[in-house]
Amino acid sequence: MTSPPYDVREGLRLAEAAFQAACARFVESRFDIDGAFASSGEALLWAASLDEGYSELLGETYETARDSSAEGRILPGVRWARNRVAHQQALTLTKVYGSELGHMVLGESQLGVATHMIWRSADELPPGRNDRG
Repeated sequence: MTSPPYDVREGLRLAEAAFQAACARFVESRFDIDGAFASSGEALLWAASLDEGYSELLGETYETARDSSAEGRILPGVRWARNRVAHQQALTLTKVYGSELGHMVLGESQLGVATHMIWRSADELPPGRNDRG
């Protein structure tokens, strides 16, 4: 029995759905560093995978459009962060404590701010194996 031919577009569609699901889980995990670590790492993986897939499918047309847009120019940083999470298990996020009742932390909470996660700065993360991540 042979496998059906590989459908690149279907693979990209599924990767886009996986990326969206990971992003939704990240938004839902703003109080939970464990959930945020897992879902952000997964979203980074899928974003890098989609970039590679579209580059292979569409070639220079995609790469030119990607590199000329502000959103596209962040993809090297996405890949860099993905590599830190996947290869060094680096905690790339830090929690900012907001002022929601039941979640305030004395000395850490910021009044008028909702609890959320932010990216750590690059100098707080372990070095990679090369300059690309």
